Amino acid sequence: ESEHAIFSLFVSSLDYSDEHSTLPSTESPNLPDSKMVIVSSLQAPIKLPRAQTFHDHFFRETEKYSNTVALINHSTGATMTYAQIRKQATVLAQCIVAMGVEKGEAILVAMDNRPETIVIFLAASMAGAVTTTINPWWGADELQHQVENSFTRFAFVIPTAISPVRSAFERIKREHRLICVGPREYAEGLPILSDLELTLELLPSSSLSFPEIIPEEDVVYLPYSSGIHGDRKGILITHEVFCQQIAVANHPFYDNPRSNEYTVSLLPFFRHIGLECCFVGLFNGVTMVCVSEHEVHKYMDCIERYEARCIFTTPYMVHQMSRTGSNSPDCKCLKTVIVGTACLTRTVHEAFLGRFPQASIVSMYGMTETGVLARSQPRQEFKKDVGRLVSTVQMKVLDMLTGEEMPCGEKGVLYVAGPSTSAPYLDCPEQDPLGGWRKTGDVGSIDNKGNVHLVDRAREIIKVFGVQVIPQEIEEILGAHPSVIECAVVGVSDKEA
Repeated sequence: ESEHAIFSLFVSSLDYSDEHSTLPSTESPNLPDSKMVIVSSLQAPIKLPRAQTFHDHFFRETEKYSNTVALINHSTGATMTYAQIRKQATVLAQCIVAMGVEKGEAILVAMDNRPETIVIFLAASMAGAVTTTINPWWGADELQHQVENSFTRFAFVIPTAISPVRSAFERIKREHRLICVGPREYAEGLPILSDLELTLELLPSSSLSFPEIIPEEDVVYLPYSSGIHGDRKGILITHEVFCQQIAVANHPFYDNPRSNEYTVSLLPFFRHIGLECCFVGLFNGVTMVCVSEHEVHKYMDCIERYEARCIFTTPYMVHQMSRTGSNSPDCKCLKTVIVGTACLTRTVHEAFLGRFPQASIVSMYGMTETGVLARSQPRQEFKKDVGRLVSTVQMKVLDMLTGEEMPCGEKGVLYVAGPSTSAPYLDCPEQDPLGGWRKTGDVGSIDNKGNVHLVDRAREIIKVFGVQVIPQEIEEILGAHPSVIECAVVGVSDKEA
C-alpha cells in the first residue's frame, strides 16, 4: 500500500444501512418535552443516496439540465453548461490518472470560487482521488500542516497561491507537481490545465482506466477543521457520506435556489460550507455565478444583474449590505437570504431587513465534520434559534461539567448523530464519534418546539469567580449600541478571578 493513499476506512460503529436513515435508539417521541434528553429531527425523512459514487450521483441527477448554463465566472464572464462540466471532468480525470495519482491519494486544491474548482472536484472523484481544499491566500506557514498531514503530492493552484504552496512543499522536502489554474502569463512556468491533455497523448488508452470505488468506504473529500481539540484535523468524508450531506441540506421542504434561477456564490469553495452550498444549487439545476471578491458593492451589483432570488452568504456580508446607502443597488429581486458560518445578531438582522424589507432570512448551523445540522425557515422576525435539525439527525445536550444528559431548554454541550455526521478524523481515532455521537464543541440548548439555540463555543467560555461568562452574549449587548461598529470579548488572566 502506498503511503500517499488514504484507502478504505471504518466509518462508524453504527449501521445506517436502512433504506431510510436509522439513528441511535431512543424511546423519546419526536416532539421534545421538558424531560427529553435526545431530540430527533422533525423534518420528514428522506431516502438517502446509498452505494453511489459522488460523481455518478451528480451526473445522474443533473443530466436533465445538460444544456443549461451551470457556472459563470463573474470575473471573466466565462460560462460552462452542465454537459461541459461532465465532459471536462472526464478528460481531467484521465489526466489525473495519467499523472500517476493513486486511488485514495489526496490532491490539494488551493483555489477561490471559480468553475474549475467544481470540475477538479468531480474529476478527482472519478479518478478515485481525494480532494483536500485550502485557503489560496494563506502563507506557507499556514499551508504546511495540511500539505504534510494529507500526504499530497499534487496541487491545483491559482496564480497567487503558487509561491506559498511551493514553499510549503519545499519545507517538508516532498517531491510535488503544481498545476496552475489561470492564464499562462501568470503561471510562473508551471503547466496550466489545458497542458495536461498532452499527457494523455503519451499513454495508451488502456492505461487510463478508472479504479473501482466503494462509495461507503472510499474517501472523496478531505476538508480540514480547526475542530474542538486543538490542531486542525482532516475529516475523511466518503462518497456516500458526502452524497448524504448534500441530500439533507437540499430537503424539498427548504427554500433553496431552484432550476431556471441564477444564484450568486460568495461562500468560499475551499470551505466545506461553501462547497456544499454550491452543490446544493447545482443539484437543483441553477446557474451559479462564482464570485471571489468580498466587496459589497460588486456583490450587490452581481445580485441585481442576475436577478438572484435566493443566495447563500455570510454574516459579514449581510452586515456590509445593511450599511449601504440609497446609491447602491436595491436588490429588490432578493427574497431569501441563507446565512451560514455564524449567527446574526438582532442589530444586524433588523438593519438588513430595514434596508431590504422584501427579503427574509434563513439561519443555518453546521460543522465541517457534518455539513448542515439545523436550519430555520425564511423569516423576518428576529429569533435567537438557528431552526430545527435537518432530516435524519439527532441531538442531545450534555452538562459541561458532569457530562449528564440535560433536559429540554437547559444549556450544555451539543452532541449530534446520524448518517451524515459520521465522518471520522484522519489519524485521530480517539476523537471520532463515540457510539455514533459526535461532539460539536458548541454550547446551546433545544427548546420545546425542537428549535436549536446556540450560545457559544465550549472552549471560548470564560470562567470568572466560578461563573461561566459567554462572550457572544456580551458582544451582542455591546454591538447593539449605535456607536459600536464591531466588538470582541476575550478573556485575560486574573489571579483573583
